[in-house]
Order: sequence, then structure tokens, then C-alpha cells
Amino acid sequence: MIKFIDLFCGTGGFRIAVEMICNQYNISSQCVFSSDIDIDSQKIQHFPVL
Repeated sequence: MIKFIDLFCGTGGFRIAVEMICNQYNISSQCVFSSDIDIDSQKIQHFPVL
């Protein structure tokens, strides 16, 4: 399993990319922490990715 943190994450582009690549290669992954100072980005992170 790959565990990672997503600092200065904005809208989560890095997290989505890591999860997609890990799924493609059947590697489990877990984002254990996300952080952004921008209040609008913080709100967006709470919506699920479809």
C-alpha cells in the first residue's frame, strides 16, 4: 500500500492522479492527509469524485 499526503492540494489534482495510477496497476493507495490554506479549495475537497 502506498500512503501519501497532499500538501497545498488545491482541488485535488495530485491525489486524483495518484489514485488513478495506483488503480491502473492494482496498487492500493490511501491519502492520509490533505491541506490547503485557500478556503474555496478546502470547500471543494469535501465533494466526492465521481
